[in-house]
Amino acid sequence: MNDWIELGRVCGVFGVKGWIKIHSYTRERDGPLEYNSWQLKCGEVISGYKVEQGRIQSKGLIAKLREIDDRTMAESLIGCEIGVTMAELKKIELDEYYWRDLIGLSVVTTEGTNLGKIVDMMETGANDVMILGGEIQRLLPFTANTVISVDLDDESVIVDWDPEF
Repeated sequence: MNDWIELGRVCGVFGVKGWIKIHSYTRERDGPLEYNSWQLKCGEVISGYKVEQGRIQSKGLIAKLREIDDRTMAESLIGCEIGVTMAELKKIELDEYYWRDLIGLSVVTTEGTNLGKIVDMMETGANDVMILGGEIQRLLPFTANTVISVDLDDESVIVDWDPEF
């Protein structure tokens, strides 16, 4: 499913009334709770659920899904991936990007030197980092000082970067 975006996974249960514990993959820990419904992918099966309630609990999240009313039902969801479709994703600012949109783009210096393609992204706490594949694997910060422009239509990122670095 190319239009399915993972937000987290069910990692446990909370109490006896069907609440689940969630490990969030979103930058903001409570990101999955911004959505009223989720798709749960358990193996090859994907099912839709309405989120009745959710909150931050200790270092994680907990949620109550409609029709999941006891601990046994909640336990059956442990390990399931939580996601939404691309169409359901929250709108972002003009100069912001989802990592999935950046992966695969070519990175080129302002002088026209191709540094490779973005094969992955990582968060360091200070800023996001582009992981480039090519002749040499490179790590470039995704900051305003480095990234001059992103053109999703042209599938390229222009950077101010010394190719010898």
